Amino acid sequence: MQKILLPVDIEKLSDKTFKITCDLVQKLDASLVILSVVPFSDKHSHPQLSNLLDMKDEHFVEYAEKIVKDIAERFKLKDINAQTVILKGNPADEIIRYSEEDQFDLVIMNTQNINSTKRFFVGSVTNKVVHNSNVPVLIIS
Repeated sequence: MQKILLPVDIEKLSDKTFKITCDLVQKLDASLVILSVVPFSDKHSHPQLSNLLDMKDEHFVEYAEKIVKDIAERFKLKDINAQTVILKGNPADEIIRYSEEDQFDLVIMNTQNINSTKRFFVGSVTNKVVHNSNVPVLIIS
């Protein structure tokens, strides 16, 4: 069975990415994992803020869990049971590590619905994944 990884961030998953992912999962009879990577706070730079940063990180993890759960529910309406995973760390590094360690066959990256203030960051994550992953990457824009 093929394995497809769909990394998502706090932006809404585009309808186009949703449709293409559904089509691929169904045509390939693949399993789907929805991944969200929560960037970690640098507590070493600000030890006096450690407790506050822990609370912020916890809030982001809870929000990421809600996002991936909502996306998984959307796939369930199309009879696709998706697994959800939340990781902490550098988004590009974690996407690459997880996709390779768990031997995914394809990573689908959504670059739609990116506002101008996030364009550079998200583009750099996608760029790093595309250029450093041993797993094929499909970019949907």
